[in-house]
Amino acid sequence: MPIIFIDRSNSPYLQWSLAQAADSNSTSMIYLLGVEANNRYDFVEHYRAADFSQEAGEFNKAYAHRSSLSRPSELWRFQRWFILKEFMERANLKSCLYLAAETLLYCDVTDDVRRFSHVDFALPGITTNNLMYLGESTALQEFCQFLRKVYTRRDQFHYNEMVAHYANHRRHRLNGGVNDMVAFRMFAHHVRDNVRVLDVSEIIEGSAYDHDIASPRPAVEMEVAPKRKYHQRAGVAGGNPLRTSNQDRRRGPV
Repeated sequence: MPIIFIDRSNSPYLQWSLAQAADSNSTSMIYLLGVEANNRYDFVEHYRAADFSQEAGEFNKAYAHRSSLSRPSELWRFQRWFILKEFMERANLKSCLYLAAETLLYCDVTDDVRRFSHVDFALPGITTNNLMYLGESTALQEFCQFLRKVYTRRDQFHYNEMVAHYANHRRHRLNGGVNDMVAFRMFAHHVRDNVRVLDVSEIIEGSAYDHDIASPRPAVEMEVAPKRKYHQRAGVAGGNPLRTSNQDRRRGPV
């Protein structure tokens, strides 16, 4: 299973995320779509993200910012899906695991993917953007097309829904607003009869992907909130699920 990272800098944690993914996935090709500053890891295939950014550049022209967070950071979260789509098409990749630069992966996804090979998207919590499995379908293309339609107002219904979402955030003085995962939730609901989405933060066959160590999900024994109690055996992080004595294997990210 190919593993793809996309990062715009040589973040201090990037080398550890790449190394952990390589250590846990010795048979997987690991790609880094980045910039010259992070072209320094000889155990990954490095490509310039800018070389796969034609559609991302076009989306920039249509993007309307509706978030309390900075425009560049929110825009980038949207653009990476266009970059990923373009790279996969040109590299002729049918499926992959996308990881954010801050994500640590503790399992062999080639072996693990059998648990969710029947779906189009698998991600923890359905609302997180640091890990996403993309199955062998046109689902990513459909998501990017959905974004284009909404932001060019060809899909007026979901455009209005995004405007209302941000207005509600402002009314209640909440941080954030419209981001790529808000759009993904709308997309997943809109195409729910045709696109299969799996929440892999749920414990399935004794293991789960932990997308946020401070989150109450998945239900694993806490040491001192918000810190989850983990231990590591044979390179796999583990914890004790609540309401059961069986050990739960954490698959990452943490």
